Amino acid sequence: FKIIRSPQIFFDTNPVGRILNRFSNDLGVLDRTLPINIFEALEGFAYYVGLFLTMWIINPVILIPGVIVIFLYVRIVKYCSKTMRQTKELELVSRSPLYSAFSMTLHGLVTIRCYDKGPLFVENFTKLLNENSKITYYYFHISKVMALMIELVTSVYNLVAILAMTKMRNEEAGLTAMGVGYILSMGGYLTILIQ
Repeated sequence: FKIIRSPQIFFDTNPVGRILNRFSNDLGVLDRTLPINIFEALEGFAYYVGLFLTMWIINPVILIPGVIVIFLYVRIVKYCSKTMRQTKELELVSRSPLYSAFSMTLHGLVTIRCYDKGPLFVENFTKLLNENSKITYYYFHISKVMALMIELVTSVYNLVAILAMTKMRNEEAGLTAMGVGYILSMGGYLTILIQ
């Protein structure tokens, strides 16, 4: 609502692509990804609370490395989130010239065709698209590095927890098997949840 009531100087100083990028990205996040992410976060939180409660009932010793793993997860997310946030901001900033170039090309299409400057605009747009793709590529790989670190920590926890469960002699075999199954199911969903 503030944008509609903005003075003309706002529209003169900000490129059309930046304004379009802001509206399309923010509304896209609000409409598509935010409800799904909130639901998945709540579902994952309930899943892991239930998982840790079940594991605590089966074998309380497993929670000691679990607390250490949670601490490591928080450290990994703090370590990677700053870089991920900066690359996402760079990606959004590099997308703005794409929208501007596309909008200007559409508005001046008759002039571009009249003076036969189409290849020049295609070359310019390709350069802008390549810059945006590079930053998107960096963001993708940073998220994969974070997923790898989370998977490594989860694998070490799985190894320690499975060894702790199998070394305890006073448990039933069925409870031990159920605990091992829960421990092994923990890794993949947690990586998706944290990302």
